[in-house]
Formats: sequence, C-alpha cells, structure tokens
Amino acid sequence: MDGIPGFRARTVSPGKSSPFAALLLQHLTGPAPVLTPTSEKPFTDLEAEPSVFPPKPFQTSPPRSPPRENLDARSLGHLRKLIWQTLKEVYVDLDAWEKVITDVALEIAQDIPFVMEILGRHVSTGVTAEDGRPPLHHVIKVVTDPDGEPSDSHYVPGPGENGISAEEREAEPRWMEVGGTVILKGNKNDLLKLERVMELIVFVVCNLKLEMYLFRDHFAVRPDKNDAHALQHKQNQHDSHPIAPTPLRKAGRSIWSWLKGDHGGNGTSGGGKNSVGVESGGESLDSSNRFERVIQQIQKTIISASPDVYFPPPHLLVRLRDEEISLHSPRPPDKDDRRVSYFAEDVEFHGVPGRGGTPKLKGMVGVYSALRAEEAVKSNVSRSNKISVDSKAGLGYLMTNNNSINGVMKHQSISFAYSYYHRSSNIPCRPPEIVTVEYYQKCGDNHQDRTLGEYIELLCNTASGLCPDTACGRYMSGHAITYTHGHGRISVTMEETPSSAGLPPDDDWNLHAWMSCRHCEYCSPVTPISDGTWHYSFAKYLELIYYNPTFIPSSACSHIRENQSVARRCFRLRNRCVIFAYDDIDLFEMRVPKIQVSPDHHLMSPQEELDQDSMYGPHPFGLDGEAILDAAKMEITYFYGSAMDHVLVLGLATGSSLVAQNEGTKDQVRAQLFLDDVTKNLKEEEAWLYDELKAGKVGGVNNVRRRLMDRVKEVTGMLDDWKKTHAVGCQVQPQWQIPEYCRPPSGGAWPKCHVFPNSFVTVREDEPTSIIAFTLSSKDYINQVKKLRAESQKAGASSTSSTSPPTVKFALPPGSAGSPPSTQPQLPQQQTSSDWVTVEGDHQTKVKIFSHDPSPGAPKQHIKYKFREGKTSYYCTVYYADQFDQLRRKCSMGGMYVRSLSRCTAWDASGGKSKATFFKTHDDQLVVKQLAAKWTIAEKDALLKFAPAYFEYMNNSDKHPTILAKIFGFYTIKHKNLHTGQVMKLDVLVMEHLFANITISRKFDLKGMPDRHMIPRKDKNSDVMWDGEWEDGRYKQLLRLHAHSKKIIQESVYNDTQFLCEANVMDYSLLVGVCDEKKELVVGIVDFIGPYTWYKKLESRGKTTLAPLRGGKDPTVLPPDRYRDRFRNAMDQNFLMVPDKWIKIPGQETTLRKLPPVL
Repeated sequence: MDGIPGFRARTVSPGKSSPFAALLLQHLTGPAPVLTPTSEKPFTDLEAEPSVFPPKPFQTSPPRSPPRENLDARSLGHLRKLIWQTLKEVYVDLDAWEKVITDVALEIAQDIPFVMEILGRHVSTGVTAEDGRPPLHHVIKVVTDPDGEPSDSHYVPGPGENGISAEEREAEPRWMEVGGTVILKGNKNDLLKLERVMELIVFVVCNLKLEMYLFRDHFAVRPDKNDAHALQHKQNQHDSHPIAPTPLRKAGRSIWSWLKGDHGGNGTSGGGKNSVGVESGGESLDSSNRFERVIQQIQKTIISASPDVYFPPPHLLVRLRDEEISLHSPRPPDKDDRRVSYFAEDVEFHGVPGRGGTPKLKGMVGVYSALRAEEAVKSNVSRSNKISVDSKAGLGYLMTNNNSINGVMKHQSISFAYSYYHRSSNIPCRPPEIVTVEYYQKCGDNHQDRTLGEYIELLCNTASGLCPDTACGRYMSGHAITYTHGHGRISVTMEETPSSAGLPPDDDWNLHAWMSCRHCEYCSPVTPISDGTWHYSFAKYLELIYYNPTFIPSSACSHIRENQSVARRCFRLRNRCVIFAYDDIDLFEMRVPKIQVSPDHHLMSPQEELDQDSMYGPHPFGLDGEAILDAAKMEITYFYGSAMDHVLVLGLATGSSLVAQNEGTKDQVRAQLFLDDVTKNLKEEEAWLYDELKAGKVGGVNNVRRRLMDRVKEVTGMLDDWKKTHAVGCQVQPQWQIPEYCRPPSGGAWPKCHVFPNSFVTVREDEPTSIIAFTLSSKDYINQVKKLRAESQKAGASSTSSTSPPTVKFALPPGSAGSPPSTQPQLPQQQTSSDWVTVEGDHQTKVKIFSHDPSPGAPKQHIKYKFREGKTSYYCTVYYADQFDQLRRKCSMGGMYVRSLSRCTAWDASGGKSKATFFKTHDDQLVVKQLAAKWTIAEKDALLKFAPAYFEYMNNSDKHPTILAKIFGFYTIKHKNLHTGQVMKLDVLVMEHLFANITISRKFDLKGMPDRHMIPRKDKNSDVMWDGEWEDGRYKQLLRLHAHSKKIIQESVYNDTQFLCEANVMDYSLLVGVCDEKKELVVGIVDFIGPYTWYKKLESRGKTTLAPLRGGKDPTVLPPDRYRDRFRNAMDQNFLMVPDKWIKIPGQETTLRKLPPVL
C-alpha cells in the first residue's frame, strides 16, 4: 500500500531503522483521525505526569511460571456459555453434544503450550522467514464421520495427512504445520452444522489459553462469579433501565425481526438443558419497548472470545429506546423543548396540559391547547410501530445476526480510526482512514493483525526512522500513534529509557512489561513477557483495553481501580519503551432537521383537517383559545381602568371633594353628576364587551376589538372635549392604556397594527408574516383551498402531484439556462376573480385563483387574497396554496404554522453573500427570507417550476433520509398605507428554523470549498464561519461523529444532491450548528432555490477562465453535476466518524467469515 504493494512488516534486527518506518507502522493496522479537543489531555502534557519507569534502577522479576490449570474457572465458564449458545443456534441436541465439544476444546487448550514451544517467537505468515526457517502453522482440522455416536468424537494431536491444501503447498512447498485433528461422529445433519461450531470453538479456546498468559504477565486476576456480577451491575449504571434475561432468538434472525416484535417465542431449541456454568433466566421479556428488546438481546449474547468483556449497546438504540419510552409516558418539558423523536408534534409543544408542561404565553398567542395535545397523543400511538427515516438509515450501520455463528465470527475483529502525528503538534502527519483488523489474521493485502510482541518490537526497532510526511520529517520516536474506537482513544508513544532506569543485562533481549499510574508513582512489577503474551493478538489487546475492566494488576493503586484511563501499560525492549494510554473522548451525534414528513400523516381526511382549522372553533389552528380571549379581556380591562382613573382625576379637578361635603357650587354638582353617569356607563360598556367576548368565538375576537376601538375613540374624545370646557384648570394628563391597534387621542401617530373583522390575528405593518397569518386564517382563503382540493380530487390526481412532471427534472424558462434572457412580454395569467366584498364597515376583501402558466387549460394553483380598509390596503399571493398546505400537514405543521407567523421580528442572519432580509417568528420555529431584489422574472419563474419537483421529493421523504431545510410557503406580500405613506412589496420564502430553541455555540456554512473564508464582522460572536474556518480551526478533527451519524449524513447528502442536480439547482450549502451542551451537530441543506441560469453559466465560465489569476481557487458556481460531486466529496471528508463494536465491516455482510488460526 502507498506505493509498496504486497509489502508486509517484519521484525527488524536491533540497531536497524527504515526511512519508511511510518508507512510500515501504518501497515500494521491502518490510518484514521484523532486530534485532541481542548477537553482532552494533549500529548504534549505527558512530560508533566509521573515517570512511567519504576522508581528504582532496572530490576526485573523472574518470568512468571506457566499457568497450572488448563483453563481458569472464568475462562472455562465463558467457553461453556458460548458452546451452549452456538449449539442452540444450530438446533442440535445439547445433551448429546455440549460435553463432547467442551472436552475436545479442553484437549486442544492443553496442547497449546507444546505448540508455542515448537513455534517459538515466529509468526505464521505464509512466507519463508528471513532466517530461512520454513513457516509453521498451527492447524486444527475437523473431520466428520457419520458412523458412530457423538460420545465417540475425540481430538487427535499432531499434524494430519491433508492439513495443508494442494494450492497452499504449490505456493509454498516448505510449509510445515503443528496442531491436530478433531474427529466428530454422529448424525450426518448434525455434523454439517457442527463443523462451523468447531471452527469457532477452536478459535475461542486458543485465544483463551493465550489470554491466561497475558493476564499472568500483567498480574491481572479474573474476577470470581460474584465480582463479575457486581462488575456487570457497575457497567449498567449508565442505563436507567435494568436488563432482564432474554431468550435467544432463532438463528438467522436480524435486528429488524426484534424491532418488529418477532423474536421467536421463548427461544428454546434442541430439547437440552442448561449446562454447568451457563446462566439462564426464567423472567419473561418485557415486549412493550421494541428497542429495549434489542438491547437486552445484545447484552445477553456472547460475541467476544474473552470473558468479562462488556460492549455497551449501540448509542442509537439507546436513544431510540428512551425516545419510545418518552412517547408513552408523561414527561417534563426539556430545557429547549426539543425531543429526539424529530416528529413535528414534538416541535410544537412548549408545555401542554396533560403532558407535564405548564403554559407559557408569548404576547397574545400562547401554547397549544389540550385538544392539540390529544391529537398528538393519537399520532404517537398511531405510529408506535414506525421508525423515523433518519433512524432507519442509522440502524443500517449495525452489524446484525449477532448471536448466529457467523455473526459471532464477524465480531472477532475491531474497527478504529488510526492516525499518527508528532507530539509537539496536533496536525496529523497522514490523512485519516478507518481500519478494520481481524483478530489473529496475519495474512492479507492490507491491515492484517500482528502479534503483540511483534508489534512492540517493530515500534522499538524502527523508532529512529523518519516520518514520511515531508512537512514533518522528524523521527518516529517523537510521534504518537492513536487508535480511536467507541468513546475512547488509545495512544501509543515511544520514549528513550533514561540512564537512571538502568539497562537489562547484555544478553537480555526480552520484552518486559509493567503498568504505571498517571496520578501517582505506582508501578507494577517488571516482568519478561511469556510466549503466550508475545503471540497474543495486538488488535485483541486493544479490545481488552477498551472493554475489559478487569484487565489491571490485582495490586493496582486506587486511581487505576477507580478509573482505568489513568493506567499506562508499558513495554520495554533494551533502551526503548512503548506506552499504551487510554483517554475518553467526546462524540457528537448528527441531527437532521427536526421537522420531517411523518409516515402517519393521514390521521384524518383532508376535509377534516381543513374543518379543524375553522376560525370559529374553541381552538382555531390548534391555538390556545383561552389565552387569546384572556389577552383581549386584559386590553378591555386596561383601557376602561385608565378611563375611570381619568374620570376620577377630572372629578377632583372640578370639586368632587367639595360636593361630597355639600359645599360645592351648582356647576360643580352638575359636573359630578355627569362624571358619575360617565363612570356608570363605562362600567356597563366594559361588562357588555366582556359578555360579547365570552359569547363569541376565538376566531372572531377582532370583532370585539373593533368595537373597543370605536369606544376608545368616542370615550377619549368625549372626555377630552369635556375637559376643555369644564376642567380647564386640570393640568394632569390622562394616562390612557390604549391597545396598540388604536390611534392615540389628540391626533397621535397612526398605528402600525390593525385588527380586521372575523379573525384573531393582529396585522402589523413591520411584521410581514402577520399578513400571511391573517390570509391563511381567513375564511375566504380556507374555502378556496377546499375548492382547489376538491377539484384536484375530482380530476383523479393527487393534490401534491397534479402538476408534477413524471421526473424531478424540469425545463427552465426562456432566458435561464441556455439562452439570453427573453425580452418578450409575459402572456396574461389565467385567473378566476371575484368582486370586492364588504365585510364590515369599509373593510372589504377580494380573492382570486390563478396560474403562473399562461398556456390554455393550465391548472390554477395560486391564490391572491386582497383586503383593505380606509386608506390601508394589503394583498398576499399564496403560491401553490394546496400543495404547501398538504406538505405542512404531513409535517404536522398545520396549526403551528399560523400561530408562528402571527408574530415575527427582523433577524440579522450572517453567513451568506446575498444580503437578503430575514425575519424570525417569535416562537423561534420559522425563518422568513426575502428574495433578493436582483432576482429576475425568469429566476422567479424557475422557482415556480421547481416547486412541483420539490413537492414530489418531499412527499416521498418518509422513505429516504433527507436534510433539506424545508420550505413551507412562497408568498408575495404588498402593503400600502396612505396615512403614513408606507409602501412595501416583498417576495418571501418561509422555512423551518434549523436551530429553533437550541443553544448553538458555533455555526458553519459549508459549500465544499476549503479556500472559502468568511468576512469578519464587528459582532464576531454571531459570525457564521465558512469552509476555510472549518479546515483551519481543525473542527473536522474535534467534532467526531458516532458511526450511525456518519451513515445518516452520507445517505442524506447523496439523496438530496441527486435530487437538486436533476432539478438543475446548485450553489446550496450545508448549515451546521454545534450544540456543545448536548453533543450534537444540527445540520440542514439551505439555499437550494438557485437554478443554473444563463447568468450563472456565464459567471461559472468567467471564473473558471480566470482561476489561474485567482490563485487556483475553485469557482463557487459550477454546473449542477459538478457542484453535486464536489459537495458530496467535501461533506464526506468534513465529518469523521469513530467506529464502534457494532459497525458493519464492508464486504462481510453477505459472506461467511472464516476464522484464521490463532497461532
């Protein structure tokens, strides 16, 4: 590899070094990422720790004597459990075969010391050794004989006649073998199954035998049964749900069978009983949570060849398990009101009665009502058997059939991220790579395993070689080699032995091992390693460090016993020392846009959905109707309270105190009688408005507000006029509490908000979304949407695809992609109009349906709604009204949408170059983007023609993962106020807010261009960084992903970029938000409405031609297919994942794994 095909590392004699040392080390295992975040200990701090060397000069303990027992009790118990598990999987008689297989395995184990004596410290690589000795192989052959009983089966030590195949002998005629033959007798059908069983058991028993030597050399002691149970309990402390005993599932059943609830009954087979040392539980499996079933199954299944190895369940399964629990039980609202289910019902709740939350009012509009909560609960129940599409993609990374024989064999490997770099720098000397190493696999083209002894000797003997990275060029002895897996990182470093530590005798070329502590001066005894430790798999050694908490000396200090990450495992060869250190790392989870199309969106008919949004129900659009009525009531109370306070002031100014003492004049008495009548009338009016509010519907609350407006105008005018005539000397100014939609008395400024009849929405001139909310909630608009939907259904076509082309590719309008802009005038639009209708007073409305397509017979999908009153007029054009409405409902956004749009504020969204104006709704759920004024008519028309393809793609997004930030509406808004002279016209898109109610510490806008840097602003805290900052700031290395998150981002980016390419769209970005609190990366593709127009084509050609003059920088604008490919490649490289034990090994899902010989 790397220019050295077929090169395989060999032990280099002492004193020699190789200039290709790093390449050789890479070949030992293989490369991938790991830089040190600020929360992790940097390698440059190693010198501050206590020395790894013993405090006294070199003193070595005598070699440990070989183990007396064949297998220790813990290893024997583990072997028996695995035999019991595998025999059940192949459906053979447990009583007949369990003892036979166990006895044969023990005989093989007893033969291992003799084999190691013959092999010495040589590796069976399949090629002749450098010293000319023929390669030796430890071969255990399995022979089946149907003539006999299972009890006649036995093991014959020594080489068999046909141990080496003809092909192997032809390739290397000097091969020799040691080992023996297992002869199995019994039923022919059973024997076919038992060959694979025996292959696995031979591998396991040989590993267990070597592991006994390894534990003895490290002064580690296997726990007894009680200690093991306590250890298991400690490992489960992170899981709040205890693991119940689980029946074994039938052979060949995958994880999906368990998720569907099909787990094969009680799992018994073969009619046998549990053997000695095999634990079985009689408790029934809790089937109420399918993910809990899978986790229980995983934790009950033996997949490791070593005892006391604990593999935490996959992170994604644990999250889905907790999510399913939360769906079926009340819970308090999260800090950011964000649940992991990522269905839109969860987005909409801020605390709903009956779900553990408390109402939180935001101005006039409050939280969803209990009615909405009930609907969401029904939705949750309805989709109890559904898994979100992004979770399905993530589950696709899991290795399945774990407790089948082939599944257990596949787990005899480890995948990790490998990297090496100089300890004075955090910049890796080699690009990262994910590597999978099969235990004891010493043959192969790449990434084969090595023995632990061979690996350490190789590092020591090549430490003086130079790093092949020309930017580094320093000795390999100063580098750190890292293996990152799961939630940990193992760092391998090399040090020169200080003179104070002394040297072993000149004839002592043994490897010596000990353990030291990072926090104290503890050092275990220094002892030469045995042949068993030398032959132990290096990759398996990493597994023990990651997953076996008992792999520490029995005399270890309290620091190591409490936290194994402070332990340093040391090996010394002459004056070189190799140190293994473990560190915990942080992993991030990739979170797709929270609002997704739900597979269970058809909970009610389309007509029922529209009827639910009636303005005249108690909870229009799912809003908290009581909160709206309470807000209106407070407006009435505040005004009449201020009016009666002003009457009281006027009374004092006109002698009310004298009149009370019968000392007032006739004018003062008449004034007080008038004011008393005014107070009485005010109280009656206030009560009357309360009754009107109570008797009316929430959707008509503006009707009461309009009456209040009239009363405000009349009352304030009347009292001001009376004051000028009868209380001229009163200097106290009235403190009116007037609603914001009322014009202040005495000719104050005209209000910038308006209340129109038959609605609850207050239209605000400086909040354009309120115009959209008023339009969408109007009765006229809802009726027109019903009409569009009825016509669509009558035509026999889906409302979301009635205008969709057969594929997502669409033709651009004249003057877009391939020709200069057309100067021909647009044809008149086809439309259906109505006349102005007077609703109340001078308030009038007008609605029409039209099509942007001028061709005859083109379907009409857009609605223009106009309304005016006095000198104020508005119109709102709703493009693809029915299609967007259905999309929102499929995302459970129907009611929330109007509620959110009721209020908004201007938003300074940095990061892009378009300088577009943004608004954000008060509840943080939606973002409104104004289309740039430089947009041409052709580009706007292209967007309208893109929309059907977008609807088609989104309607099917419950079947494939997507990270498109959803567009929920496209509108043209116009407002004219002759009182203020203000005129406003906007084309806006309404989109989901990716970071709604989430604490984001850093934001990135990534296009796949490493030389693209942001332009700093004064407010640097709000800057959105670009690709250049992502690369320069090493965020790629710091923000590492769980394995399933990598799968999700890969599939999503592939799907979305393919769709956008076929739709002739380019120049989109991946928006990334970093949530440090929850260790999440929230991502979404944004700005995907830019078609590859004629102007873009010219820009691309121009920048490509001038690229050499611009320093070789890639142009931002590329044809859609080239932009897609660049974007895919960049996003794949931008996000580095750390594999865990459950990751699929490429190429092994459909193949039968054959285990290599251990020796």
